Order: sequence, then structure tokens, then C-alpha cells
Amino acid sequence: MVKMTDDERDDSTAKRSLYFDGKDSTKWEAWEFKMIAYAGKKGHAEAFITDYKLDKDQDNWSEEDHANKKLMNAAWAQLALVVEYHALRSVMAVKSKDPREAWTKLKREFEPKEMIDASNLISKFHKIKLGSKTKDPTEWIEDLENNNLKIGLIEEKYVWDDFLMITHIFAELPKEEYKTYVATKTEGIEHLSMEKMKKSIAAYWKQFVKVEGEVEKTEDAFYGEGEKTDYKKKTHKTPKKRFKGDCRKCGKQGHKAADCRSKGTDTSGTGGGGDKNKDVTCYSCNEKGHYARECPNKKKTEYGLFCGMICQ
Repeated sequence: MVKMTDDERDDSTAKRSLYFDGKDSTKWEAWEFKMIAYAGKKGHAEAFITDYKLDKDQDNWSEEDHANKKLMNAAWAQLALVVEYHALRSVMAVKSKDPREAWTKLKREFEPKEMIDASNLISKFHKIKLGSKTKDPTEWIEDLENNNLKIGLIEEKYVWDDFLMITHIFAELPKEEYKTYVATKTEGIEHLSMEKMKKSIAAYWKQFVKVEGEVEKTEDAFYGEGEKTDYKKKTHKTPKKRFKGDCRKCGKQGHKAADCRSKGTDTSGTGGGGDKNKDVTCYSCNEKGHYARECPNKKKTEYGLFCGMICQ
């Protein structure tokens, strides 16, 4: 088995974690942060924001120019490795292969700046829900904060301050689980900061709401309530009880005549053993077709005698 080199391993990691296709502009902010951070680790982050103004004639380049060109090549390779679809077409359109030019083009095309983007983010903000009533609310609150910050990057006047954010959070918290917390914190809410609120609500959750060993309902528990899983109740068939009497068709014990597998038929209607007992004479009732121990008239006779004795 061929082992991967460190560079190949880094490229594989980057391709997975820095993937960007440009289909969802709301992912731009996180992707931009990861890209610059990874480029900083590799030592070529400045190539995304610096215009090196290299001479077209490489004979005139200094050692510094050659070093800068290496940074540009590394940054360009990183871009080409992690973008797909719309973003890839945008990068491929940059014929100069200058990473700064490509980066500027991507920001212009995919960074949320239009009012339609702000409208979508505002709509998304109100759809962010705490999926499970007993789920840690900290991540849910951070999702709200991140969405609010994205709105501010487009239009600052639409950003909610701490008071509005806390008011919204208090209104959305599950009433039954957090009624005591909300009641104690409502007074003086105007002096409560988001940071303090997050710490206090996390402490309250751990002490009074958290359910140990709770199973996640969905992969994404914070955006909406998630799909409801239909857990069908399993039914178990009750084993059929074994019949303890004798068969009126074949005379054997353990099953009824209706379930009898014997090929013989009881044509007399009085029971017995079918064709195999047709020549047998019962010593109890003198009828043919069964033995005395299987006589269907035996009980009737005994019952009649018993009744006669009582009547006398």
C-alpha cells in the first residue's frame, strides 16, 4: 500500500473541508474564513490580497519577485483545488492566474451584499428553532447570532442589538422548561448582555432541563423541528394453544377435526377413525366405526344414567 505524502494528505484534507460551489452565498463567510486560515498555515495568505505588480519580463525579476511568484502559484493551486461548479467557472475565467484577481472576483460574485440576500437571511433568522425542548440552547443561540451578523454585513441598520436578540430568544424558549428562568431574568433585561445570557441559560439548562442520554431526532436539530419519525409499534403473534382433546375424525389426541390432516373422512357424523375404523364395532353402543374408548355416545349414556338416578 502506497503511503500519502504530507502534501498529498494536506491537499486531501483541504479539498474536503474547504469545498465551495457558489450555490449558497450564505456559506461564503465561513468559507472565506477557512480559506484565509488555511492559506496562512501554508504561508501564502498574503497572495490573496496583495498586488505584487510583477514585470512581464521575468528576466527583470528580483529574488523577492521570484519568491512572490511562488506564493501566487501556491494560492492559485489552493483555489483551483477546492472550488466547483459556479465558483470554479468564475476562477477559470481569470486568465492571468493571479489569485488576488480571482479572490476579488469571487467576493464580488458570492459575498452576500444585495438586499435580496438580506431578505433571505432575515427570513431564515425567524425559521431557526430549538429542535428539541431539552437540547442545549447554546448552539441554537449561536446560530441566531451568526445569522444576525451576516445581515449586518449587508445592511447594518437591520442588525438586532442585544436587547432585541434576548427578547426574541426569551419568546422562543420552550415555556414549560424555561418558565422559571425567563421569570427571573425578565426584570432588568435591558441590562443583560448576550454573553451573560448565554452563560446563565447554559447553567440553567445543565441543572434543570438537561436529559441524560437523550437521542438525537435528526441530523440537523436546530433548523426547524425536523422530520417526525414514525415509530410503528411492533406486534408479536400469540402462539396458538395446543388442543388437548381427541380428534373426532381420526381419534388422535392433540388437534381438532377441522385441523386434521388425515385422508380419512368421517361420513357418519358421529366421529371415529374414518375409513380405517369402518369395520370396528363399539362394545359400548354396538355401532360401527369406532372403538368403545372413543365412543361419542358414551358420555350421553352416562349423563342419561346420572340424570335418571337423580330424578328417581
